[in-house]
Amino acid sequence: MQEYRFPQAILDIRKDIMFLIRPIFSLFSIVYMLFSHHAISASKPIRRVQNSIVKIYTVQQTPDYYNPWRMLNMASISGSGCIISDNRILTNAHVVADHKMIRVRRYGDAIRYKAQVLWVSHEADLALLTTEDSVFFDDAKPLKIGALPESQEEVLVFGFPVGGDSLSVTKGVLSRIEHQVYAHSNHYFIAGQIDAAINLGNSGGPVIVDGKVVGVVMQSHDPKSTENIGYMVPAPIVKHFLNDVKDGQYNGYPDLGIDTQSLENSALRQYHHIPKGVSGGVIVRKIWIDSVVTDLIKIGDVLMAIDGHDIAYDGSVEFRPRERTDFSHYVDSRQIGDDIELRLFRQDKGIKDVKITLSSTGHESILVPSEVYDKKPRYVVYGGMVFCPLSKNVLMRWGDNWQQDAPKPLVTELANWATEQRREIVVLLQSLPHDINIGYNEMGTREIVAINGLPFKNFDEFKNLLFLSKDYARIRIDHKIELVLDVKKSKAHHREILDTYNIKDDGVQKNE
Repeated sequence: MQEYRFPQAILDIRKDIMFLIRPIFSLFSIVYMLFSHHAISASKPIRRVQNSIVKIYTVQQTPDYYNPWRMLNMASISGSGCIISDNRILTNAHVVADHKMIRVRRYGDAIRYKAQVLWVSHEADLALLTTEDSVFFDDAKPLKIGALPESQEEVLVFGFPVGGDSLSVTKGVLSRIEHQVYAHSNHYFIAGQIDAAINLGNSGGPVIVDGKVVGVVMQSHDPKSTENIGYMVPAPIVKHFLNDVKDGQYNGYPDLGIDTQSLENSALRQYHHIPKGVSGGVIVRKIWIDSVVTDLIKIGDVLMAIDGHDIAYDGSVEFRPRERTDFSHYVDSRQIGDDIELRLFRQDKGIKDVKITLSSTGHESILVPSEVYDKKPRYVVYGGMVFCPLSKNVLMRWGDNWQQDAPKPLVTELANWATEQRREIVVLLQSLPHDINIGYNEMGTREIVAINGLPFKNFDEFKNLLFLSKDYARIRIDHKIELVLDVKKSKAHHREILDTYNIKDDGVQKNE
């Protein structure tokens, strides 16, 4: 059979095509090798980090604040964490709040180890754990805490979302840094917004840049209104917490103890006679009880600068070039006991600088505490009536819509601050029906304003006055209604009432 040969013209065209294609293939090969090398090198830091990632299993049980002698049903949740220095695990406070048992498991391991809480900051939603068995930390490389990343910088989020046992690593961008309300505590701190996917179980997981922890995942935005928006506790807040507990004591985050108002409106500045030389600042509207500035600042002063950083009329400060956040950032970054310098303008004194020692967290100034964790409720049963201090925990027993369903006068008190005469609100929580309190059983949850005609500052003072009652205990409600209990009958039927309602602890041991 004769061999077929292509015409020479076709062979020449083929040579030309190969001459053109060969460099393209060579370039493709080089690009492929570069990308392959990048993918391999990028996976190395992931492998280094994942060896220090921990899944946390928590059994939680919270008190029933409407029946405070009882506990609600136990619930099992899971979260994430990471190993840092000194055989410690960094995670969120809400992952271990009200815990009955904590177990931890390292990535790739099958064994769960018993863990305990070393320190917790419910304000900053951070906690440190360790294990009873140090074997848990063998061969683990502790992760270091890095610096606050730049906005639009790429981050990696490590964790175990939706309760899965396989480690999830999601990539995202730090969208912005600004003050946010932390859902766990209702405190207002600087936070980082990231667009990486965050789901249940991610809480407590580290946010990583260059192999270092730059934040701790804490909460996601409402998925009904936004997509892929989550928040992290940023490195400065994490470092503050770690530095705070170095001395073996947790002190918390300091507070100036003042309410301020922005001065953006020019008419407002003119009304307060603020001269043009005062180019920024906020006006002091209220000074809380026990404030650290009581002797140095007056209502009406303009706070112009803090720690050398100018405050704008909207209350913001520049913490990095062209990045601003609330001026309280420079208070939050200090420890209890530190000094801080403030620049003030006062009408009769002009501009002056003052130095203040930050000695308070401001908790004493809160009239109605936000959610309380890891503590038993305070209450007392007397004459079948259940009394307790008002807290957000109490209001939340009205369900998911407690802001609408709970008694309106009590919800309103959340916006008020404590005074010297009124440091806590005491409420009649409920009445346990009995012959001695007949007629009082439909009162509902109401505020107590006086006992035996006497006002009181807090719950302890209320209890003392209650147990000092002679023949009758007269309990004034809402400045309108007075309940009267027979003291002798209340004592005589006390045990009967407790047994009837299966109450083991009446909350009065300290008064006996």
